[in-house]
Amino acid sequence: MPATPTNTFTNAPLAPFYAPEEAYQYHVKLPVSTTTVKGTVLGELTATPGSFKAYTSGAVDGSQTPRALLTYDVSVDASGVHTIANDQGWTGLSAPAYFSGMFRTAELTGLDATAMTNSSAWKLLNGSVTDGVLRIG
Repeated sequence: MPATPTNTFTNAPLAPFYAPEEAYQYHVKLPVSTTTVKGTVLGELTATPGSFKAYTSGAVDGSQTPRALLTYDVSVDASGVHTIANDQGWTGLSAPAYFSGMFRTAELTGLDATAMTNSSAWKLLNGSVTDGVLRIG
C-alpha cells in the first residue's frame, strides 16, 4: 500500500449548511471560455433560457437577478465543454448548480445586498451577506 494517496479529490463541492435533502440541483450552461468558482451566484440569461453567468447587479441581460449557486469550480472551453476542476476529468455540456437550499454566505462569491433585493425567492435567515445563512428557492 502506498504511503500517500493515489487519488485525491481537491475540488470539494459547495455543500448546503442545513437540510441537504431539501437542496435541489439542476444542470446549467455557462459562457464559453470562462472559469467560474464554486459558490458563485448565477443569473439566468433572458435571451438564452438555461444559460447562466455570474450575477452582476447592474446588468440588463437577466444576470442581475440571482437564481442559482454553482456547485463546483468549472472551466468552459471555446467549444462549450464544461470541466469540473480536479474531479477525475469530468466533462459535459453543463454543470450542476443549486436552485434551493440553505448555505453559508461566507462560502459564496458575488452575493451582495442588491442580490437580496433583486430576488424575492432568496432570504437571509441570519447574519449578513458576508457572514450569515442564506435560503434560496
